[in-house]
Amino acid sequence: MTPTTNDLLMRMLRVESPGLFDGSEYEPMEVVEWDHCDYCPAICETCGDEPENLTIKYRTRNGLTDYESYDDFGLAEMMEALDKWDANREGRKTE
Repeated sequence: MTPTTNDLLMRMLRVESPGLFDGSEYEPMEVVEWDHCDYCPAICETCGDEPENLTIKYRTRNGLTDYESYDDFGLAEMMEALDKWDANREGRKTE
């Protein structure tokens, strides 16, 4: 069975934020929404650049909704996180 985008993003949460998975009532159970924002250069000299950003919204064991955001996180970082997940699932060490 092919995983959905939300399934893949749950794997990314497990790799990039393993501390969330502590068995508590705040542990993520399912990804419910996500948002990716591209890099946006500053529009003026006093404004800062907006980095590429990935936000993953998830439902916790106790039914609440929370989120995790990753700055400077694009396709390359997503693929690396999924590769790490695959390596861990097959019993290989990751870098």
